[in-house]
Formats: sequence, C-alpha cells, structure tokens
Amino acid sequence: MNDITLIYYTDHTLESEFEKRCQEELIKAAQGKRIISISQKPMTFGDNICLGEIGRSHLSLFKQALAGVKEAKTKYVAMVEHDCMYTPEHFEWIPTDDKVFWYNINHWFVQLKTGVYSYQRRKPMSQLICTREMFIPAVEEKI
Repeated sequence: MNDITLIYYTDHTLESEFEKRCQEELIKAAQGKRIISISQKPMTFGDNICLGEIGRSHLSLFKQALAGVKEAKTKYVAMVEHDCMYTPEHFEWIPTDDKVFWYNINHWFVQLKTGVYSYQRRKPMSQLICTREMFIPAVEEKI
C-alpha cells in the first residue's frame, strides 16, 4: 500500500546499537514509504520533528504520535515504536474498513538482554494502522 505514512516515535532510551539496528530494519520494511520520526532530541532519521525533552510517559507517547500523524499527508498511518521490528507485509496490509482501528495482534516480544520471549495477543499502539481522520480526534480527546 502506498497511501500510508510510518509514524516513528522515540524517547531515546535505547542502546544506540539496538536503535540503529531497528532503524535499519524499518527502512527495509518501509520499502520507500515515508517515515516521519518524532523525537525528544533532534535526529537524522526520516523526516524529523523534535518536540524537545518532554519525558517518558503515556502522555508524551500520545503527543509524539499525534504530532507525526498531523504532519502525514496520506490516508493511512502506521504507528512504529523505536524498539520494534517490522516486516514489509505489515505496511502492505490494506484496512478493510476505514472506521476501525486495526492492530496486528500476531507478534512476539523478546527481551533484548535475556533473550526471553513470548507470544502475546494484545493491541499495542506500535501495531496500529488506521486513517489519519480517525487517529487525530481520538488522540486529541485522549490527551
């Protein structure tokens, strides 16, 4: 799907080597799709929007995602967290209903330091794809 923008948000808490690896894999998975990065420090990844050091919280997560979605020009947006790996197929999926928040619940969690992994069926924002028009008012209300 070409009518999608990837909204990458980070609080810069990752070890730099791991962060770099996640970004390299995201560029591959994006296959040329636009990436907007919303950060708390200036960075040279995607089209960067720096909000300044607003801290690590649920509120800052939503503020960062909202800033990126407002900058996007495509019909769809995909939320992308700095510590996740994605496949190209994730961003090729086309929603079948534009009035629904869609989550990829088929994912694994791996602890980087321990290697402990688990499969969980939940709906994290890092797996969300939806229209810009749905996301903006929902997150503005939440904030």
